[in-house]
Amino acid sequence: SNEVLPKLITGFITGTNPKYGMSYVSCNLTYPGVDGIVYCSKNRRLKVGDWVEVRFTEADFAKFFPSKPTFETPRFTFTHFKKIKRPSNYTVRMTEKGPEVEIKNYELPPGHKTGNDIEDRFLGTISDGQSSISNRHEVVDLIIRRRKPFKTKNKNYTTWFVKSSKKAVVRSDSTDSERSSSSVHKRAVITSVKPSITSKYGKDYSAFLWLLDDHVSSVYYFSSREDTISVGHFFEGVFWHTGKGWECKRYVKSLGKLMDGVVYNDSIELRITVYAYLPASPGRKNAETYHNFIGKIVSGIDKHNQLPGDCSSGVKIRIRLYKDRTTDKTNYCWIVAKKNQSKHIQLITEFYDAWHRDGVRNAVRLRCPRQFGELRGLLDTASAGQISHAYKQKQKLDKDNGVENQKETDIFAWVTAQNGDSFRMVVFPRVEGQKMSDMKKKVTDRNVYEKVEQMEVQRLYIVKLNENGDVIKMYDCPQYFSARSNGEIEFKVVSSDKTLLARNLGIVDPIGMPKWVGKLMFCSDQPISKERVLMKSGFRLLDDKDLFVDDELVSNQGVCFMSVGSAEKLPNQNLDEAEKEEQIEQKENRQRQTLFQTRLECTPKDVIFENFKAVCRILEDSGVIEAMEKQSIDIDRLNKLRATSL
Repeated sequence: SNEVLPKLITGFITGTNPKYGMSYVSCNLTYPGVDGIVYCSKNRRLKVGDWVEVRFTEADFAKFFPSKPTFETPRFTFTHFKKIKRPSNYTVRMTEKGPEVEIKNYELPPGHKTGNDIEDRFLGTISDGQSSISNRHEVVDLIIRRRKPFKTKNKNYTTWFVKSSKKAVVRSDSTDSERSSSSVHKRAVITSVKPSITSKYGKDYSAFLWLLDDHVSSVYYFSSREDTISVGHFFEGVFWHTGKGWECKRYVKSLGKLMDGVVYNDSIELRITVYAYLPASPGRKNAETYHNFIGKIVSGIDKHNQLPGDCSSGVKIRIRLYKDRTTDKTNYCWIVAKKNQSKHIQLITEFYDAWHRDGVRNAVRLRCPRQFGELRGLLDTASAGQISHAYKQKQKLDKDNGVENQKETDIFAWVTAQNGDSFRMVVFPRVEGQKMSDMKKKVTDRNVYEKVEQMEVQRLYIVKLNENGDVIKMYDCPQYFSARSNGEIEFKVVSSDKTLLARNLGIVDPIGMPKWVGKLMFCSDQPISKERVLMKSGFRLLDDKDLFVDDELVSNQGVCFMSVGSAEKLPNQNLDEAEKEEQIEQKENRQRQTLFQTRLECTPKDVIFENFKAVCRILEDSGVIEAMEKQSIDIDRLNKLRATSL
């Protein structure tokens, strides 16, 4: 029911895996390229281009769709869904180069400049890096293609880019019919509801709206008060452009509670977390921040609730709509109404950075064991069950006696298939002389993966083995690689004839991968040359029937993957730079702060205060201070935060 599952998303199918009964679902609330997975029964199979509506509990929605998703955010999975009619101006199809989306009558935002990114309510950010969209057109027909996640000209991350654009043919008559090509579906939140001063269209009430994808105000006129039409309600409707602005002509469906908020003075104040800060400048009257659903948010109108200069750790705020009367034309914008970030959280956040520096965590463990026990649950679990959760649980069970980094000796498993509660997997690393068949394991006992947030196929986990080599415990872990929709894994490699099995078959080194991945079997269309070439290709797990699968040379090199299809030469042939770009540890570090902040947001205030007091006690210990000084940590800043927070 809508009460049990209040959160709703809409997505479309971008790929299928019939062997495992899986389909991949794209929506604009996830990290670019991380599609959700739906497991379908044989009589409910989905195909590319189908659209679905999925509901979630509050807890699952917060886990799968945080305000700032990262590549470590858990991939959303589900089995129950509602197949819906595709939006009239969207067509999704599969091509030789992957999924393609055709959007008819896309209205460009005012002031759009050629080459800038555009935002779509279903796809999210779309790059126009090739400047395909002309400034002369206000409404266009687009062909959108997909590739691996990349950074756009506007420094956003996405997988979608404009393949082609042309001026849309829009009917000249402004009809009230939904079938008019000028009528489109849009998402909105109701910011306030008031009786109409004049009965427009014979309607007695006016609902004032904010469009979540266009970031502009709108209005919906209706005749009678309904429970659905209330302040703070998120919905999808049919809109048309009057020439002056967007107007909702028909309510379609509820979208669930996309953001939290409170009603204040008959208007909505939304609670959000922001991570960006744009200072005032000659071209910007006030400091600003940004949110995907809201757009620009102005700071400084309320002098008592201004954003701090550094929001990178996440700042909780309440925002409200503000009517700007400084110009002849009345404009609405969102402003910071209240700042909720406490100095207790600021101190814990900055100490979190110190905690992960070499030697500091161990010094706290030895010098302040009580405070260490109080804090490790928060500071070690940096990704709400993804990165450090695995290591924390493993350390607790294994009693690691102070050995803090065992990544090189950890054992990993890649899950390949699921049948109910039973999972098949391949365990890494491949040890010298081991047959490929001996690496394959099966887990049927749910207690083995009870610590895992959610078991998924085509996902990596840390595992613990018994003396017989059976998997007895599983934990979440960083995803050092991921599978494409067809199950293949892309690796970048250094191709050379250093270790050949045949003229066009060799053993090569992966770029930027941990040692336990082992080397890779690379098959080339042509004989492998002596020249060292950096390439990328799709790979699959070795099969028992493959040639050389259990060859001594293959086994001793830890080879588990074999290339499939054609390889592509990398544009950058500098190995040092390529390795730097691909270093997994650097990727984890870039995400760690945001992931920790997500965890911190879910921590009750009384626990935050106890953690704050624990940090204060630790900062009084000379041994910990000495360890922090060796890492050039700004101890004076931490002490100032502590002093001003007491």
